[in-house]
Amino acid sequence: MRHIVRNVYTFKFDPLRVEQLTIKAHSLFLQVRNELLAFAQFLEQQANEV
Repeated sequence: MRHIVRNVYTFKFDPLRVEQLTIKAHSLFLQVRNELLAFAQFLEQQANEV
């Protein structure tokens, strides 16, 4: 019986809080993406100098 009900959860999400987190997640994603692209460019430059 434990296996049947162990994954049955109820959550009450606050729509405003979810929206705020979504906005923050999007800006964080853009920042991480830009930093990863800059790092990849740095690695390309290092590879071309060898």
